[in-house]
Amino acid sequence: YDLLDYLAANMGLVKNNLYQAMQLSHQVSFSIDESRKIGMGWYRDVTATNDIIWHDNVSSCFSSYIGFTADNKRGVVILSNSENPVNDIGKHLLDLQSKLADMKPSIGLILNQLIRAGNINAISSAYKSKRQNEISNYNFAEAELEKLGRLLLLNNQLTVAIEIFKLNAGSYPKSSQVYSSLGDALFKNKQIKEAILFFQKSVEQNPDNLHARNMIKKLTGK
Repeated sequence: YDLLDYLAANMGLVKNNLYQAMQLSHQVSFSIDESRKIGMGWYRDVTATNDIIWHDNVSSCFSSYIGFTADNKRGVVILSNSENPVNDIGKHLLDLQSKLADMKPSIGLILNQLIRAGNINAISSAYKSKRQNEISNYNFAEAELEKLGRLLLLNNQLTVAIEIFKLNAGSYPKSSQVYSSLGDALFKNKQIKEAILFFQKSVEQNPDNLHARNMIKKLTGK
């Protein structure tokens, strides 16, 4: 029941002294594009009917989604005992106009199997081969490698996280987020010059990316 309690607190359905601070965390810090914004630990999707404020997580063999409408009239928590994302289900429950995704295995799951087996050197060739020859069989959305890279980053597997983020940047060169994530991994790996370069690329794609701008200022003093 912890997530339900947390959801209720963020929606203001239960009294707590932190509600004003929680509301601030829902506000937009920067925009990925016109339909997706980011707050402090929360995504904010703009829909035709209402904004949806949400957060997700994927860990070994589990995935979760927590979200609610900005008018605080509807909220949902979804838990799954698989690594397949459940975001589309959560968003559909909050906005019936949002379509459910076609179920395809994530390319991130395939690459993660190679990583767990120790076949690190096979990651790049496997990704490129499947993208070229089996693109209709797997989910190659930008978010798939983003989630895998973030999981590796949390586990301090920095070298392989950098490789995953580089693959994502190669596939989505106009995305601000892929460069920002690559910058984060390089920074954590103490590759400061390279990190600055990719944070700058992130800002080139989206000048409103405050995280990337703040990291540039932190690392360069400018």
